Amino acid sequence: MLNNDALQQLKQLKQQLKSQKEVFSATVKDSGAKSGQVILDDGRQIFLPQEEMQKVFPHDRIKVTLCVDSKGQDFAEVEELIDSSLSEFTGQIIGRGKAVFVEPDVGRLSRWIFIPPHQLSGAKAGDFVRCRITQHPIKSGKPKAEVISIIGHPDQPYIEHNYIIDKHKLDLAWPESVQAEVDAIEAQAQEAIASANRKDMTCLSWLTIDAESTQDMDDALYAEALTDGGWLLRVAIADPAFWIKPDSALDVEARKRSTSVYLPKQTIPMLPESLSHNWCSLVPGEARLALVCELKVSEQGEVVSSELYQAKVRSQAKLSYDAVSDYLDGVEDNSVATENPELLPVIDCLQQVQEALNAYREQHAVCFENRPDYYFELDEQGKIAAIHRQHRSTANRLVEACMIAANCAAADFLAQKAPKAIYISHSGVRSDRLEDVKKLVAELLPEFDTEALNKPEGYRQLIHSLNNKSVDVPLRTIVSRQLERSLFSLEPGFHSGMGFERYTTFTSPIRKYNDLVLHRIIIALLDEQPVPEVATGLLDELQAGQQKARFSANEVEQWLKCQFMEDKVEQTFTATVVQVNPFGVLARLDDFGIDGFVDLRRKDPKFAYDPLYQQTSNGEQQFMLDQSIEVKVSSVDMKRRNLKLTLVAS
Repeated sequence: MLNNDALQQLKQLKQQLKSQKEVFSATVKDSGAKSGQVILDDGRQIFLPQEEMQKVFPHDRIKVTLCVDSKGQDFAEVEELIDSSLSEFTGQIIGRGKAVFVEPDVGRLSRWIFIPPHQLSGAKAGDFVRCRITQHPIKSGKPKAEVISIIGHPDQPYIEHNYIIDKHKLDLAWPESVQAEVDAIEAQAQEAIASANRKDMTCLSWLTIDAESTQDMDDALYAEALTDGGWLLRVAIADPAFWIKPDSALDVEARKRSTSVYLPKQTIPMLPESLSHNWCSLVPGEARLALVCELKVSEQGEVVSSELYQAKVRSQAKLSYDAVSDYLDGVEDNSVATENPELLPVIDCLQQVQEALNAYREQHAVCFENRPDYYFELDEQGKIAAIHRQHRSTANRLVEACMIAANCAAADFLAQKAPKAIYISHSGVRSDRLEDVKKLVAELLPEFDTEALNKPEGYRQLIHSLNNKSVDVPLRTIVSRQLERSLFSLEPGFHSGMGFERYTTFTSPIRKYNDLVLHRIIIALLDEQPVPEVATGLLDELQAGQQKARFSANEVEQWLKCQFMEDKVEQTFTATVVQVNPFGVLARLDDFGIDGFVDLRRKDPKFAYDPLYQQTSNGEQQFMLDQSIEVKVSSVDMKRRNLKLTLVAS
């Protein structure tokens, strides 16, 4: 046994050896494996062995020293924790004998964390919980956590919704300061509307077209034919900017939320319901304040002039997409014809405007492909009882065309008059995929000048070329998979995906904070007042907020989809290939819109993947995007929430 002097000497020797090593700052990569990697601040990626990986969490900032193993390979040893971003998280309680753990729902982290009995807060095995790290594993490799709150048990109704809401910290309640402002608005709302100095357009036959369950109606439509040809289209947009003042408690909360979140059968609104469903909503039979976009549309579908102004409007009826589609599609005994015959001339006129606008857009911009949507019917437990496949209806296309036209007019107005605003730009093909796309297009459309793809408007030119020529390969789908995401910008820029010189949205100010901000800018310009500046960092906040909303909805949907498919294992379905990679194909079940993966790695003969054409083949079989295939559900992985499919022999 070493005496104290020997121990002290050994300690000093270790410190001396450590001081002689070069120490690097690094970040731990997110990994689901037992071993992992760190990224040094100079960009190098270094292997982190299993015993060292046990000391850290994904994304930890740490200090490491570099070592070399017996095979001459570099690896890192953890020396010190700089900072850890993992503090609170959600997960599920796991019991093993007398010990209790939590399985974190954090990226690709795949380790259980011990919870001492006195820190369970009553949680039991199977419960979904929110936890806090109480001991980082940096010293012992053994992390600990405590339960902060119990979200619920798997058998509780709507547990999937409640869990994802907690995981992403989506706010259901409103601060007292917000409620106080709402109460003040409600107390004087009727009088404020009556006394507002605005153009009175309540005599027109405005109508709203939304889903049957929609309560936050933020747009109303009216159209009439002009005697000299063409139409006058008016789009009235609800005006929450009148009620919500910058930097008020309502404004701060709306900015924090960024957008309404739409989960299956549940909406988490950006604004309190007394505003979004009443005073800011274009409810039928009630005078409401609006920002109106008036457009003169030629018989060819070109918007030849536009004007924005503040007005009072009164919707004559709340119509549903299904009811309006039934009327326009000639369904007998439709409810619109029997209940709202006075609105039929307006609906007919709107349909003529839609047809003209879309025909013009087809020639001069880029139209969306008509792909199906899927609607979930939930039972009392919040589980999927049925999935209904729907194509965009006639009424959907009508409303979409009017909204796009109004948004383009708003973008033109802002570009002419505002130094900075909020636009949506889209730069086209990703820079890292551009050369491959150009090579593919050159092979399939040799007459097309691929240098055009160097500019955002090149995608529009490509789509127009494809509209006039048939190719055996799904070129449009292949290219669309290699486009950049659209982004918010302070200055107008080309929107490649839609084929517009500039674009923005202002038609959903009840649901999206960026639209609310644009209302303030437009109204300031109309009133010849100083234009409010777009706050520093706002665009990044909006992008992050909308991404969180999208992730939340996707996670709930994927969870429910997997549950729905559990009793369909071994059943056969028709599917469409939506992605191809070196390992297999991702296919979407046509009946349900649910994706599953077909692993081709063990097939014989071996498949060879062609990244240029996004297809894979083995001489006997070939799979490409948009291809229809027959598949069987082989398994449902509820932990990873995904489906595995196998091919059905043709």
